[in-house]
Amino acid sequence: MIFEIKIESLEIECIIGIEDFERENPQKVVVDLKLSYRYNGIFLNYCSLRDDLISLFKDREFGLLEDAIIEIIETLKKKYTTIEDGSIEISKPDIFEDCVVSLKSSF
Repeated sequence: MIFEIKIESLEIECIIGIEDFERENPQKVVVDLKLSYRYNGIFLNYCSLRDDLISLFKDREFGLLEDAIIEIIETLKKKYTTIEDGSIEISKPDIFEDCVVSLKSSF
């Protein structure tokens, strides 16, 4: 059977961005992750997924949102081999006063 697991609105403080002010101080990002996986007696532990996402952002300083998304997808698919597909969106809610910017990818 195929199941879908979601982690929504995960807030993480990290260094991400290419602007000078983004490289100097951590900023909040909001991560939304949706994964489809084949259940064959082994489940995807949402606690582990959450911890993996936090660790990826805390252990690295990304320049581009694209780089963060690529690394997250590659890391999760390697660690959790039952993942079939999914999507991830990373938002920067505080970068501008008048809007939220985000990047989303399906895989």
